[in-house]
Amino acid sequence: MIPRPPSIQRALAVSVILALSGCGGGGGGAPSNPSTPPPTPTTTLPPAPVSPPLSATCNRLALGIANGQERCQREGPTFLDELDDAIDELVAQQPQIFDLDRVAGAGGYKVLSEGAYFVGVIQNLDKKGICAGLYGEELALTNVKEYSDNYDIIDSDQFIRRGINVYRSTCYPAAYTLGPPPQANTPGCTLPASLSIACSRENAQFLQVVEDAIDQLVREQPGLFDLNDTQPGGIAGTYRVLNDDAYTAAMVRIVNGKGLCARWDGEELNIKTNNVNSDNYDIHTAQGYIRRGEGAYRVTCYPAYF
Repeated sequence: MIPRPPSIQRALAVSVILALSGCGGGGGGAPSNPSTPPPTPTTTLPPAPVSPPLSATCNRLALGIANGQERCQREGPTFLDELDDAIDELVAQQPQIFDLDRVAGAGGYKVLSEGAYFVGVIQNLDKKGICAGLYGEELALTNVKEYSDNYDIIDSDQFIRRGINVYRSTCYPAAYTLGPPPQANTPGCTLPASLSIACSRENAQFLQVVEDAIDQLVREQPGLFDLNDTQPGGIAGTYRVLNDDAYTAAMVRIVNGKGLCARWDGEELNIKTNNVNSDNYDIHTAQGYIRRGEGAYRVTCYPAYF
Protein backbone atom coordinates (compact mmCIF):
# COMPACT_ATOMS: atom_id res chain seq x y z
CA MET A 1 0.00 0.00 0.00
CA ILE A 2 1.09 3.60 0.04
CA PRO A 3 2.18 6.31 2.46
CA ARG A 4 0.52 8.79 4.60
CA PRO A 5 2.26 10.37 7.68
CA PRO A 6 2.32 13.35 7.89
CA SER A 7 0.17 13.06 4.84
CA ILE A 8 0.97 9.97 3.00
CA GLN A 9 -1.03 8.76 0.14
CA ARG A 10 -2.74 5.43 -0.31
CA ALA A 11 0.29 4.05 1.15
CA LEU A 12 0.88 6.24 -1.69
CA ALA A 13 -0.27 9.63 -1.20
CA VAL A 14 1.83 8.45 1.18
CA SER A 15 0.52 9.36 2.79
CA VAL A 16 -1.11 6.34 3.11
CA ILE A 17 0.87 5.26 5.92
CA LEU A 18 -0.98 2.53 7.45
CA ALA A 19 -1.72 2.57 10.97
CA LEU A 20 -1.82 -1.10 11.65
CA SER A 21 -2.65 -1.89 15.17
CA GLY A 22 -1.67 -4.84 17.22
CA CYS A 23 -0.48 -6.01 20.56
CA GLY A 24 2.34 -8.32 21.54
CA GLY A 25 1.55 -12.00 21.76
CA GLY A 26 2.25 -14.81 24.21
CA GLY A 27 2.97 -15.37 27.97
CA GLY A 28 3.30 -12.74 30.75
CA GLY A 29 1.93 -11.74 34.12
CA ALA A 30 3.06 -9.47 36.93
CA PRO A 31 6.36 -10.64 38.51
CA SER A 32 6.58 -10.72 42.28
CA ASN A 33 9.97 -8.99 42.21
CA PRO A 34 10.99 -6.27 39.74
CA SER A 35 13.62 -7.48 37.31
CA THR A 36 15.44 -5.96 34.40
CA PRO A 37 16.26 -7.70 31.12
CA PRO A 38 19.79 -9.03 30.61
CA PRO A 39 22.14 -7.08 28.32
CA THR A 40 21.56 -7.76 24.62
CA PRO A 41 24.39 -8.10 22.07
CA THR A 42 25.13 -5.00 20.02
CA THR A 43 23.64 -5.10 16.54
CA THR A 44 26.01 -4.78 13.58
CA LEU A 45 24.40 -2.84 10.72
CA PRO A 46 25.31 -3.21 7.04
CA PRO A 47 26.90 -0.24 5.27
CA ALA A 48 24.38 2.33 4.08
CA PRO A 49 23.66 2.32 0.33
CA VAL A 50 23.89 5.54 -1.63
CA SER A 51 20.65 7.54 -1.82
CA PRO A 52 20.16 8.64 -5.45
CA PRO A 53 17.86 11.55 -6.35
CA LEU A 54 14.34 10.35 -7.02
CA SER A 55 13.99 12.21 -10.33
CA ALA A 56 16.47 14.64 -11.84
CA THR A 57 13.92 15.33 -14.60
CA CYS A 58 11.33 16.48 -12.06
CA ASN A 59 13.95 18.67 -10.40
CA ARG A 60 14.74 20.25 -13.76
CA LEU A 61 11.09 20.90 -14.63
CA ALA A 62 10.43 22.36 -11.15
CA LEU A 63 6.70 21.63 -11.38
CA GLY A 64 4.33 23.17 -8.86
CA ILE A 65 1.98 21.32 -6.53
CA ALA A 66 -1.60 20.75 -7.64
CA ASN A 67 -3.95 23.41 -6.25
CA GLY A 68 -7.26 21.93 -7.38
CA GLN A 69 -7.54 24.33 -10.33
CA GLU A 70 -6.03 21.95 -12.90
CA ARG A 71 -8.33 20.60 -15.61
CA CYS A 72 -8.26 16.81 -15.95
CA GLN A 73 -10.04 14.69 -18.55
CA ARG A 74 -9.68 11.35 -20.28
CA GLU A 75 -8.03 11.78 -23.69
CA GLY A 76 -5.38 9.18 -24.46
CA PRO A 77 -1.99 8.12 -23.05
CA THR A 78 1.18 9.86 -24.23
CA PHE A 79 3.71 7.85 -22.21
CA LEU A 80 2.22 4.33 -22.08
CA ASP A 81 5.07 2.66 -24.02
CA GLU A 82 7.71 4.34 -21.88
CA LEU A 83 5.85 3.31 -18.73
CA ASP A 84 5.62 -0.31 -19.88
CA ASP A 85 9.34 -0.33 -20.65
CA ALA A 86 10.16 1.16 -17.23
CA ILE A 87 8.16 -1.59 -15.50
CA ASP A 88 9.77 -4.35 -17.60
CA GLU A 89 13.20 -2.95 -16.78
CA LEU A 90 12.41 -2.91 -13.06
CA VAL A 91 11.29 -6.56 -13.10
CA ALA A 92 14.66 -7.45 -14.63
CA GLN A 93 16.59 -5.15 -12.25
CA GLN A 94 14.86 -6.11 -8.99
CA PRO A 95 13.01 -9.41 -9.40
CA GLN A 96 13.05 -9.86 -5.60
CA ILE A 97 10.41 -7.16 -5.12
CA PHE A 98 7.92 -9.24 -7.11
CA ASP A 99 6.47 -12.74 -6.87
CA LEU A 100 7.12 -13.89 -10.42
CA ASP A 101 5.06 -17.06 -9.85
CA ARG A 102 1.89 -15.06 -9.24
CA VAL A 103 0.60 -13.19 -12.28
CA ALA A 104 -2.63 -11.36 -13.09
CA GLY A 105 -2.45 -11.01 -16.87
CA ALA A 106 0.65 -10.71 -19.05
CA GLY A 107 3.45 -9.11 -17.03
CA GLY A 108 1.11 -8.40 -14.11
CA TYR A 109 3.29 -9.80 -11.33
CA LYS A 110 2.46 -9.67 -7.63
CA VAL A 111 4.18 -6.67 -6.01
CA LEU A 112 5.95 -7.52 -2.73
CA SER A 113 7.32 -4.04 -2.03
CA GLU A 114 5.01 -1.26 -3.17
CA GLY A 115 7.48 1.44 -2.19
CA ALA A 116 10.42 -0.11 -4.06
CA TYR A 117 8.09 -0.63 -7.05
CA PHE A 118 7.02 2.99 -7.31
CA VAL A 119 10.52 4.33 -6.69
CA GLY A 120 12.03 1.95 -9.26
CA VAL A 121 9.50 2.90 -11.94
CA ILE A 122 10.05 6.62 -11.25
CA GLN A 123 13.82 6.26 -11.49
CA ASN A 124 13.62 4.23 -14.73
CA LEU A 125 11.35 6.87 -16.26
CA ASP A 126 13.79 9.56 -15.16
CA LYS A 127 16.46 7.85 -17.30
CA LYS A 128 14.12 8.32 -20.26
CA GLY A 129 13.73 12.04 -19.55
CA ILE A 130 10.23 11.63 -18.08
CA CYS A 131 9.24 13.12 -14.74
CA ALA A 132 6.98 10.90 -12.62
CA GLY A 133 5.31 11.84 -9.34
CA LEU A 134 2.17 11.20 -7.36
CA TYR A 135 -1.23 12.57 -8.31
CA GLY A 136 -3.46 11.24 -5.57
CA GLU A 137 -3.11 7.47 -5.81
CA GLU A 138 -1.88 7.55 -9.39
CA LEU A 139 1.46 8.17 -11.06
CA ALA A 140 1.58 11.40 -13.08
CA LEU A 141 4.03 11.44 -16.01
CA THR A 142 5.25 14.35 -18.13
CA ASN A 143 8.27 15.92 -19.79
CA VAL A 144 6.75 19.41 -20.04
CA LYS A 145 4.99 21.83 -17.68
CA GLU A 146 1.85 22.17 -19.80
CA TYR A 147 0.23 18.77 -19.08
CA SER A 148 0.70 15.39 -17.38
CA ASP A 149 -0.84 11.95 -17.81
CA ASN A 150 -2.12 9.94 -14.83
CA TYR A 151 -1.59 6.16 -14.64
CA ASP A 152 -2.77 3.63 -12.03
CA ILE A 153 0.07 1.10 -12.02
CA ILE A 154 -1.02 -1.25 -9.21
CA ASP A 155 -4.37 -2.89 -8.52
CA SER A 156 -6.16 -3.41 -5.21
CA ASP A 157 -4.69 -6.92 -4.90
CA GLN A 158 -1.14 -5.57 -5.26
CA PHE A 159 -0.53 -6.83 -8.80
CA ILE A 160 1.11 -4.74 -11.51
CA ARG A 161 -1.58 -3.20 -13.69
CA ARG A 162 -0.70 -3.23 -17.41
CA GLY A 163 -2.22 -2.20 -20.73
CA ILE A 164 -4.44 0.65 -21.86
CA ASN A 165 -6.52 0.51 -18.66
CA VAL A 166 -3.54 1.82 -16.73
CA TYR A 167 -4.21 5.28 -18.22
CA ARG A 168 -6.67 7.38 -16.25
CA SER A 169 -6.63 11.03 -17.33
CA THR A 170 -4.61 14.00 -18.61
CA CYS A 171 -4.31 17.17 -16.54
CA TYR A 172 -3.63 20.77 -17.65
CA PRO A 173 -1.21 22.05 -16.47
CA ALA A 174 1.02 19.23 -15.21
CA ALA A 175 -0.13 18.41 -11.68
CA TYR A 176 1.26 16.55 -8.67
CA THR A 177 -0.06 16.28 -5.13
CA LEU A 178 3.11 15.44 -3.20
CA GLY A 179 5.61 18.22 -2.67
CA PRO A 180 9.34 18.13 -1.97
CA PRO A 181 10.71 17.04 1.42
CA PRO A 182 11.32 19.66 4.11
CA GLN A 183 14.55 21.63 3.92
CA ALA A 184 15.82 21.05 7.46
CA ASN A 185 17.32 17.79 8.73
CA THR A 186 15.55 15.95 11.52
CA PRO A 187 17.11 16.97 14.86
CA GLY A 188 19.83 14.52 15.86
CA CYS A 189 20.12 13.18 12.30
CA THR A 190 22.85 14.08 9.83
CA LEU A 191 20.98 12.76 6.78
CA PRO A 192 18.95 15.24 4.70
CA ALA A 193 15.19 15.20 5.16
CA SER A 194 13.24 12.83 2.93
CA LEU A 195 9.61 12.18 1.97
CA SER A 196 8.20 8.76 1.14
CA ILE A 197 5.81 8.01 -1.69
CA ALA A 198 4.80 4.47 -0.74
CA CYS A 199 4.92 2.23 2.32
CA SER A 200 4.14 -1.45 2.83
CA ARG A 201 4.75 -4.18 5.37
CA GLU A 202 7.89 -6.11 4.43
CA ASN A 203 10.78 -7.33 6.61
CA ALA A 204 11.77 -5.29 9.66
CA GLN A 205 15.30 -3.92 9.25
CA PHE A 206 15.82 -2.47 12.73
CA LEU A 207 13.76 -4.66 15.05
CA GLN A 208 16.80 -5.78 17.04
CA VAL A 209 17.93 -2.16 17.33
CA VAL A 210 14.54 -1.29 18.84
CA GLU A 211 14.67 -4.25 21.22
CA ASP A 212 18.19 -3.34 22.35
CA ALA A 213 17.16 0.29 22.89
CA ILE A 214 14.19 -0.72 25.05
CA ASP A 215 16.36 -3.01 27.18
CA GLN A 216 18.97 -0.26 27.57
CA LEU A 217 16.33 2.29 28.58
CA VAL A 218 14.82 -0.05 31.20
CA ARG A 219 18.28 -0.55 32.71
CA GLU A 220 19.23 3.13 32.65
CA GLN A 221 15.89 4.72 33.60
CA PRO A 222 13.74 2.10 35.37
CA GLY A 223 11.71 4.91 36.93
CA LEU A 224 10.00 5.48 33.57
CA PHE A 225 8.23 2.13 33.99
CA ASP A 226 6.24 0.09 36.47
CA LEU A 227 8.36 -3.07 36.51
CA ASN A 228 5.67 -4.92 38.49
CA ASP A 229 3.04 -4.37 35.81
CA THR A 230 3.38 -5.98 32.36
CA GLN A 231 0.97 -6.13 29.44
CA PRO A 232 -1.63 -8.84 30.20
CA GLY A 233 -0.86 -11.68 27.84
CA GLY A 234 2.18 -9.78 26.56
CA ILE A 235 5.73 -10.96 26.05
CA ALA A 236 8.46 -10.45 28.64
CA GLY A 237 9.56 -6.87 29.20
CA THR A 238 6.30 -5.20 28.16
CA TYR A 239 6.20 -2.95 31.23
CA ARG A 240 3.68 -0.20 31.86
CA VAL A 241 5.02 3.18 30.72
CA LEU A 242 4.70 5.89 33.39
CA ASN A 243 5.83 8.86 31.27
CA ASP A 244 4.99 8.57 27.57
CA ASP A 245 6.87 11.66 26.40
CA ALA A 246 10.02 10.81 28.33
CA TYR A 247 9.87 7.22 27.02
CA THR A 248 9.63 8.14 23.35
CA ALA A 249 12.19 10.96 23.63
CA ALA A 250 14.66 8.62 25.31
CA MET A 251 14.14 5.96 22.63
CA VAL A 252 14.96 8.51 19.92
CA ARG A 253 18.06 9.58 21.84
CA ILE A 254 19.30 6.01 22.31
CA VAL A 255 18.74 4.98 18.68
CA ASN A 256 20.46 8.14 17.43
CA GLY A 257 23.31 7.34 19.80
CA LYS A 258 23.79 4.02 18.00
CA GLY A 259 24.58 5.91 14.79
CA LEU A 260 21.13 5.65 13.19
CA CYS A 261 18.61 8.39 12.46
CA ALA A 262 15.41 8.26 14.51
CA ARG A 263 12.41 10.42 15.26
CA TRP A 264 9.04 10.08 16.99
CA ASP A 265 6.25 11.21 14.66
CA GLY A 266 3.61 11.27 17.39
CA GLU A 267 2.47 7.70 16.79
CA GLU A 268 5.48 5.63 15.74
CA LEU A 269 9.27 5.47 15.99
CA ASN A 270 10.79 6.10 12.54
CA ILE A 271 14.32 4.76 11.87
CA LYS A 272 16.67 5.00 8.88
CA THR A 273 20.34 4.67 8.00
CA ASN A 274 19.91 6.21 4.54
CA ASN A 275 17.24 7.89 2.46
CA VAL A 276 16.54 4.86 0.29
CA ASN A 277 13.98 3.61 2.84
CA SER A 278 13.01 3.67 6.52
CA ASP A 279 11.02 1.59 9.03
CA ASN A 280 8.17 2.57 11.37
CA TYR A 281 7.73 0.89 14.78
CA ASP A 282 4.77 1.24 17.15
CA ILE A 283 6.48 0.86 20.55
CA HIS A 284 3.59 1.87 22.80
CA THR A 285 0.25 0.10 23.17
CA ALA A 286 -3.09 1.84 23.56
CA GLN A 287 -3.25 0.39 27.09
CA GLY A 288 -0.04 2.19 28.06
CA TYR A 289 2.52 -0.62 27.89
CA ILE A 290 5.72 -1.13 25.92
CA ARG A 291 5.03 -2.92 22.65
CA ARG A 292 7.88 -5.10 21.47
CA GLY A 293 8.67 -8.05 19.21
CA GLU A 294 7.41 -8.54 15.67
CA GLY A 295 4.16 -6.78 16.55
CA ALA A 296 6.01 -3.48 16.93
CA TYR A 297 7.07 -3.34 13.27
CA ARG A 298 4.59 -1.55 11.02
CA VAL A 299 5.85 -0.63 7.54
CA THR A 300 8.90 0.12 5.39
CA CYS A 301 8.70 3.33 3.35
CA TYR A 302 10.44 4.36 0.10
CA PRO A 303 12.16 6.79 -0.06
CA ALA A 304 12.75 7.28 3.68
CA TYR A 305 9.69 8.59 5.51
CA PHE A 306 11.51 11.50 7.18
